[in-house]
Amino acid sequence: MIGSMGKAVTNVAPEGRVSLQGEYWWEYSRAKIGEGENVWFVGIDGLTLEIEPCLDKTVLPRQVSVIDQREVVH
Repeated sequence: MIGSMGKAVTNVAPEGRVSLQGEYWWEYSRAKIGEGENVWFVGIDGLTLEIEPCLDKTVLPRQVSVIDQREVVH
């Protein structure tokens, strides 16, 4: 999970909520992050993630499905 990218669901100052691969996590950051901004996950403490803002605005979080498309029966 460390090194993954997600999206801030709330304002982060210094704590808030983020979405990572379709799940919501509590997180904290040393920087202020606005709702909807992309973030990088840089650490974890129990069930709380440490994040940093993603300064590259051209990078978008990748949505990952829990369903492997190869296993879908048609």
